[in-house]
Amino acid sequence: MADDLKNLPPEERIKRLKELEKQKRKEIEEAEKAIKESESELTERRKWADKVPIPQVAKEDFKDLSPDEKTLLETHKGKKLQKKDEDEDEDKGKDGSEGKDKKDLASVLTKKTPREFLSLEELAQESVNLPPEIMNSQYAVQLSKRPMESLYNEMSGLKKAVEDKGYINSEESRKIEYLASAVEKKIEAGETGKYSFTEEVAKAANLTRAIGSNLRDLYKASKSSGNTNYQS
Repeated sequence: MADDLKNLPPEERIKRLKELEKQKRKEIEEAEKAIKESESELTERRKWADKVPIPQVAKEDFKDLSPDEKTLLETHKGKKLQKKDEDEDEDKGKDGSEGKDKKDLASVLTKKTPREFLSLEELAQESVNLPPEIMNSQYAVQLSKRPMESLYNEMSGLKKAVEDKGYINSEESRKIEYLASAVEKKIEAGETGKYSFTEEVAKAANLTRAIGSNLRDLYKASKSSGNTNYQS
């Protein structure tokens, strides 16, 4: 390359060198961007590993688990670990409908929790019904560039908010659809080799998809029943 440039006239040599400089600068920028994205994904993965220790899922003795670990097990296994909370709900149910409403809500939010985690291939084969305008939106594309663990954390946050107040509104429902669309796009990227689907990523995808599906079902059920709380 250097010898070829030496044989060129000065004007052409300068032009070629500037083109090479521009190309190298672009390659460096792309490499720096890839490094930042990888570092961000690694940070999210470490947060996920610290917050959600997957080996705990197999435990049957829950007394030594942290609150976050119990939350994961409640999501994964579809059951409450705090019997005291269930007893309080039952007591409230004797005087009114609050206990029953909370039980109904918990039932909907856990009905599709995966008993076994699906592989990338199995996830890709499952059909997920989402509005095309949401799936194909630019916002869903932007969300899909975030690490899977980040999408899981945000979806879990929405689930907790719904559980705390006992209902879901239209704004939250739309956000859930965007997050669910982002998950599906990451699964597609994993299928085409554009995204590295590790075992931890697959587990996060399973849980995020299940939570999103349960929340969407809850919103649909509330709309059909005419519950205005869910449509606010």
